[in-house]
Amino acid sequence: MFSHLLSTRAIQVGIAFFVIVVGGSLLYRWHVVETTKAELAERPTVRQHAETLNDTRIAPLDVATPGEVITTPEDTEPQRSEARDTALTSEELPK
Repeated sequence: MFSHLLSTRAIQVGIAFFVIVVGGSLLYRWHVVETTKAELAERPTVRQHAETLNDTRIAPLDVATPGEVITTPEDTEPQRSEARDTALTSEELPK
C-alpha cells in the first residue's frame, strides 16, 4: 500500500515541492545569517565608537576665526552684539 502511495504522481510532485520549499527556506536563512555576520563584523563596537569619539571631540569654534578655541575668563561678562534687536517695542507700535 505504501509503494502504491509513493507511485502516485501527485504525491511525488507534492514531496518534491515540499523539499524544494524547505530547502529554499534553509538556503535563504543561511544567506541572511552570513550577510548579517559580515555586516556586523564591519561595524565598530560601542566601546570602539566611544573611544574614537573621545579622540575626535571638537572644541567650540569662533565664527570669525575658524580653528581657534574660544576661551573666556569666568569673571568677565559675555560681549553683547551692538546690533539692534529687530522686535518692536511698545512705543514703536503703530497706534
